Amino acid sequence: MTTSMEHWLADSGARFEAARLGLVCNPASINSERRHSAELLRQAVGDRLTCLIAPEHGFLGVAGPGEAVADGVHPEWQIPVYSQYNATPETWQAIARRVDWVLFDLQDLGVTCYTYVHTLRQVLEAGAREAFGVVVLDRPVPFAATLDGPMREEAFASVVAPIPAPFLYGMTPGEAARWLVQELNLPVELQVVPVPDWTRHAVDAAQWPEWVAPSPAIRSWACAACFPATVFTEALPQIDCARATTMAFQQISATGMNPEALLEGVTAHALPGIAFAVAAGDRAADGDRPALILRVTDMLGYRPALTALTVIYELQRIGGRDWLWQAPEARPEWFDRLFGTDRVRQQLMDEVPPDMIAAEWLPTRSAFEQQRSGALLYPLSKRPA
Repeated sequence: MTTSMEHWLADSGARFEAARLGLVCNPASINSERRHSAELLRQAVGDRLTCLIAPEHGFLGVAGPGEAVADGVHPEWQIPVYSQYNATPETWQAIARRVDWVLFDLQDLGVTCYTYVHTLRQVLEAGAREAFGVVVLDRPVPFAATLDGPMREEAFASVVAPIPAPFLYGMTPGEAARWLVQELNLPVELQVVPVPDWTRHAVDAAQWPEWVAPSPAIRSWACAACFPATVFTEALPQIDCARATTMAFQQISATGMNPEALLEGVTAHALPGIAFAVAAGDRAADGDRPALILRVTDMLGYRPALTALTVIYELQRIGGRDWLWQAPEARPEWFDRLFGTDRVRQQLMDEVPPDMIAAEWLPTRSAFEQQRSGALLYPLSKRPA
């Protein structure tokens, strides 16, 4: 698959011939031959690549969740490597003095709490404020055809809920950029380079190039697929999601949890697009404690937010509300931030069934679907035959 970067380099035109360029990138910013976008850009424009900008986890992609990463210098090219995740207004002013355009080339997921859409918003707002242009080199996302979850409430805006959209918002980075410029009325010059020869419903791992981890725990397509269904474990760390293993976000276990009872409970809900099983846990993560395993079977039918609610609902039913929400390590306020609202948690604590909670999302989700329609680059269609 030809990447947007390769397409842009072949056809960028005269307006960029003398432009100074910065690049937002990380280890997953590669082409199908595993050549990094920074290398391709440097080869094409030489010293006009004046800086690199890294999102959460840093340019090398090894920092932990939320870990501060210092600005640095590229060891070979001797250009600054800025950490966007820790960026201050002064950082963006320093970047603006070096660039005419910032290119954005990150593999995203299409989930609001995955912080690369926060990075995208920061770049667009900085471009509007500091008067540099932005080129978004688009990439496919696993959930390009999925809208699911509650709309973010403004009171819960944060780095993990940075845009006024549903939990899964069904847009690629390029589409999200077009929508954000319109939604936030940003006076930034924006160019989006679409993904060549890609369709929105190409959601099978076999239709993608080899997966490269865009963050330390998203090691595979399967990790990416399960992430929005089990990311709530960040707020309930007494429940282990095997984050340090190759099964990250694909299994959950906890001391005192009965996985067979949980399997019976979640299976009874007949959730679309996902299958569950019980297996021995990963020794590296939980000492062979039995775990509930999640496996996505149909990406187009799968509803990750509804799946998350159902798993939490059944965990609470089996273990009790206090066990789930009042454990010493529980962070209910972080749960609210992840979902961009406190209503979901309150309804779960009140034992409202998951399908009834999800039904409340439909009116605002439909309104959002109409609102984003003008920003879409890849046709929406019914499930392919």
